[in-house]
Amino acid sequence: GAEEKPPPKREYFAVDDITIERLVENLQSSPRGILLFQDELANWFGSFVRYKAKGVPPDSSKWLSMFEAKTVCYQRRTGNPREVWAKRAGVSVAGGIQPDILRNVLADPAYIASGLAARLVFAMPPKRCPRWTEQEGDENADLAFGDVIRFLRSVPFNPRTGPAPVDMEAPAKDRFIALMNDCADRAEALDG
Repeated sequence: GAEEKPPPKREYFAVDDITIERLVENLQSSPRGILLFQDELANWFGSFVRYKAKGVPPDSSKWLSMFEAKTVCYQRRTGNPREVWAKRAGVSVAGGIQPDILRNVLADPAYIASGLAARLVFAMPPKRCPRWTEQEGDENADLAFGDVIRFLRSVPFNPRTGPAPVDMEAPAKDRFIALMNDCADRAEALDG
């Protein structure tokens, strides 16, 4: 008889509320990485210790590895396979959080000492009360964003060696260098 082919593995682009175990499993079929979007990042910070027995290290160390797209292994208590490995486990995290909640979360010295806090990028738009509008989203902006995503997905990618380098044009590189140097100057001014 004809051999049955295994079903294709789904490649994930973005996920929301997910356990670290399931995330590592999804990363096996998503070598380009995954975006974790959480409307409220307090839930993400809380997941580091959720479902952990006393004495079991928090999941924050796995997130530090995923920041650098390193190999991550997760040991499961039940189910098969018991060990779940993901090579090049790159995960970007995006979402919102209230300033007071963020202040309380980052008061934990472990997040500073481990480098987790230094890996976060913050943006806070100016405060504005929403006004009523009949205006729909900008269709051209949606199409342009789709073009950018399609271009990025078309960049050659080898799951073993990673993405192909994409060179910046000279003006973009100049702006990037200026931004990096400005950030370094600000950080040095803060740290002394």
